[in-house]
Amino acid sequence: MPVFCAALTPRPHGAVSTGLRAKELKMIKPSIGRVVWFQPEHAHGAPERDQPHAALIVYVWGDRMVNLVVFNQNGMLFAAYSVTLLQDGDPIPPHDRYAQWMPSVQRTPCRRR
Repeated sequence: MPVFCAALTPRPHGAVSTGLRAKELKMIKPSIGRVVWFQPEHAHGAPERDQPHAALIVYVWGDRMVNLVVFNQNGMLFAAYSVTLLQDGDPIPPHDRYAQWMPSVQRTPCRRR
C-alpha cells in the first residue's frame, strides 16, 4: 500500500485541512527548489491580498521553517528569511507572514528513501 503525503488546501481565514483521517496525514518534507505560496505580513487595517506570491524554497531550517526567494505581483524577486511553513492542520496566522504548499500538492504518493 502506498504512503500518501497530505493534500493541502489553502484557506484564507482558517486552518489548512485535507479531510483525510488522522493516521493518513503526513508532513510534507520541504526541500530546496520546491514551489510554495508566500503570504506577506498583513498589517492591521490594510486590505487583504487576493492572491499569494509564488516562491521557491532556497534553504530548509526544518519541517516548518524555510528561506524563500519570492516573486511579487510584478515579477520582481525578494528574499524572505526564516518563514514559517504551514503543514497540514496548522492554523493560518492572522497577521504574520507564512508559506504554504500549493494546492497542486494533492495526495501524491511520497517517495520512499
